[in-house]
Amino acid sequence: MILIVRNANIFLQKVTNDVAPGYLNIVHRPMDLSLIKKNIDVGVIRTTDEFHRDMLLMFQNAIMYNSSDHDVHQMAVAMQRDVVKQISAFLATQSRNKEEVSEPSSLRGARTVKSHKRPGKQSTSAKSSKQKDETD
Repeated sequence: MILIVRNANIFLQKVTNDVAPGYLNIVHRPMDLSLIKKNIDVGVIRTTDEFHRDMLLMFQNAIMYNSSDHDVHQMAVAMQRDVVKQISAFLATQSRNKEEVSEPSSLRGARTVKSHKRPGKQSTSAKSSKQKDETD
């Protein structure tokens, strides 16, 4: 987690051609942390999967643009690995929480669904079954 915070500054703002010549010719969908935050705030990113996708895109852009011996490339690889671990841990926790919620909330066991039928009314299948029994 410390690695993510320490190196996050290189991903805070969008990359421009002034800082990285030819970047926008190579990277067709730029992504940075400020854009990810904005997309969360305005509702473009609504799920963990969408967040995960954009984080991976940001790292893959850096990996693709920078040579493997460049510091930014190496930081992106390390941060991507850490983020994938963090998101996986989060998803595992969410999965466990959903399992706990889906367990019966009643001390009696499984939940039952009550039918809301009006008194005196029978369903068509119940009527035909009853009528058949009376005629036999």
